[in-house]
Amino acid sequence: MTLVLDKNLAHRIEQSEVDALSSRLSAIQGISGNPMDVQIEKFGNAASVTIPDLRNKGVHQALIDKRLQHAAFQACDLAVGQAKYASISQNNMERAGLQIAYTKAIWVQRES
Repeated sequence: MTLVLDKNLAHRIEQSEVDALSSRLSAIQGISGNPMDVQIEKFGNAASVTIPDLRNKGVHQALIDKRLQHAAFQACDLAVGQAKYASISQNNMERAGLQIAYTKAIWVQRES
């Protein structure tokens, strides 16, 4: 399948990133102990991780579920996320009903 990125789809993706940021911040406010360390890199883009003491306790899955609930409440028809390939995060996203739309290669120069 070839995905053609037109202006409308690009706008929907951008808006979903803004909505995701809002959802992330809203979701962590409802979890006691503030288990997420949120780093906002720029408007519409954020990265978050679960602090080590609270890993493997379902926090990430709960956060994904909360984000998707928030997106549905906002009448979003597109949810976008990213995770390292074959990671626990990818598994959590797939358990939530998401599927891989595309993969991204990151190229580096080999050391001589």
